[in-house]
Amino acid sequence: IPKPGDLIPRFEAIDQFGESVDLYDFANQGKMILIELCGAWAKPCSDFSSWLTSNDQTIKEYRWWKDRYLPIRDMIKNGEIILIHIMSQGPDGNKSIATPKDVIEWYKKFPNPNVPILSDEYKFMYGWVKPTAFPCILLVDEKMQLIKYTNRGLNDAFLYLTKPTN
Repeated sequence: IPKPGDLIPRFEAIDQFGESVDLYDFANQGKMILIELCGAWAKPCSDFSSWLTSNDQTIKEYRWWKDRYLPIRDMIKNGEIILIHIMSQGPDGNKSIATPKDVIEWYKKFPNPNVPILSDEYKFMYGWVKPTAFPCILLVDEKMQLIKYTNRGLNDAFLYLTKPTN
């Protein structure tokens, strides 16, 4: 099980534009990085992407949502933090594999120039994280070291990013 301080493994995948992207291309930019694992079939993932793209408030209906997370959308939009969306399961349920075509379709539905979408068609990142629910969001530092690990949800990373400062 990954733990804080572990390095995220090297991972290359096809993005929403059909280009090969190395996860480490996002390192060393002086920003924390959210890594979201998702399935195209999972409604919470759609609702999260809809919130990021169009400020759809459906996300607030989930019992795990906290209004203190609202600034995270602007943090991503303004480039203060990076969000990388890694899709490992396609639209046909949790047994399906996300293909580059699924990533393209997701981007058409939720176009967000600030969020790269990568296809985990061989379930490499899925196997490393071992998510039990989607979305599953990790937080890493600019050196790709794990700050917050979870195998489900977004609360650990989002609570860390929105903690009050004294």
